[in-house]
Amino acid sequence: MRRVRTMTEEEFDARFQGLVTHANGDRVEIAYGDEPGLAHALTARRLWTEIDGDDGGTYLIAGWAYVNRLGYYTTVTPWEADEAGKLIVRWATGEELG
Repeated sequence: MRRVRTMTEEEFDARFQGLVTHANGDRVEIAYGDEPGLAHALTARRLWTEIDGDDGGTYLIAGWAYVNRLGYYTTVTPWEADEAGKLIVRWATGEELG
């Protein structure tokens, strides 16, 4: 069983220096092909997936996810390699999970 660490939006901004702004705003839009820079963002550990949670909340999860995804974002500061899929941010509420 993997251990999940949660953080607030404020903690996220302080640690990862917020989201990087792209040409389409701050969300990296993924279509049928590979978005330029997506692979680099993932290997650089700066890619986040916005997901729709089962509880109706919106979350960011470190790394790439397919299920319930709403979009992808990148940050200035990378997450640690062992945090992929284990670091979750409750988005746009400022409240911790759980």
